Amino acid sequence: MMMVAAPDTTSALICSVVNQVLQHPDIHKRLVSELKAATAAGNLDHPVATFAQIKSLSFMTACIQESARLFPSIPVLIPRRVSQRGMVLKGYFIPEKTAIGASAAVINRNTDVFGADAAAFRPERWLEHSDRVAQMHRSIGSCSAGDLVLGSALGRIWRCWRRVSSVSR
Repeated sequence: MMMVAAPDTTSALICSVVNQVLQHPDIHKRLVSELKAATAAGNLDHPVATFAQIKSLSFMTACIQESARLFPSIPVLIPRRVSQRGMVLKGYFIPEKTAIGASAAVINRNTDVFGADAAAFRPERWLEHSDRVAQMHRSIGSCSAGDLVLGSALGRIWRCWRRVSSVSR
């Protein structure tokens, strides 16, 4: 997997998460409930929670993963070269060393992997059957499954959420 890590890609992911959560009242309600429960239980340090604490927020993590899947931060083709002996794709022969590319936005909407509702924002898909989730992680074409990128986004979203929620009280 690949994720171009820079402020622009991180901010694009954060905007995507906030946008999608606010457009889906049921998801917003569930996320707020998770955050309130974790705060009430003393599971989140104030004013900045640790990465381990934030990572334990399973629904928030699912919202981030779903946003990254549907709205990849890299709007370019993922470049590849065809291997030795070439390949046949959809009945067409492609010679070896030919430059080809794949769109993360298309890869991440594959209904064979992400389900019939692959075009829909549904974070719950990341909390379902572990075999399917493992396959989704292997198939996603837009971001790293690594803790560094996810942790950075989680931390920024949490700090932003704390500021917004304190203003709206």
